[in-house]
Amino acid sequence: MENKSPEVARTAAENEAAASLEATELNRIIDEIKSDQIWQQKDRHSITVYKAATMRIVVVGLHSGAELKTHTANGTISVQVLKGLMRFESGGKVVDMREGMLLTLAEMVPHSVIALEETFFLLTMAMKD
Repeated sequence: MENKSPEVARTAAENEAAASLEATELNRIIDEIKSDQIWQQKDRHSITVYKAATMRIVVVGLHSGAELKTHTANGTISVQVLKGLMRFESGGKVVDMREGMLLTLAEMVPHSVIALEETFFLLTMAMKD
C-alpha cells in the first residue's frame, strides 16, 4: 500500500546492522506516532519498523475520517488493526475491521481505507525480489 504521509524509516543498512532477531513493542510505536508533531498537523502518520528488499512493515495511524483513496500495492499485503475501527474496501467487498482483525490482499489489487475512528494498523507488504 502506498503511503503518501511523511514517515520515519529505518534504512536497509540499519536493519542489516541489527541482530537477525529483532522485537518491536507496537504500543511504543503507536505512542511515538501520537507524540510526533506530524500527527498533530496531518490526518495520518506512519513509522516504518522494518524495510528490506522483499518486505516492509509499517505502523500506520489514521485520525477519524482519514481516507486512503483507492490505490494498489506493489506486493501482497496483510493489514492487522492494532487499535480502532476502519473500513477496508476492495472489489466491491467491504470489511469493517476492529482491533485484532487481519486481512490479506494480493498485489496490485485496488483497495481503499477509511478510519471510522482513530485507528492504528500494522501493514506488512511482501514484494517480489
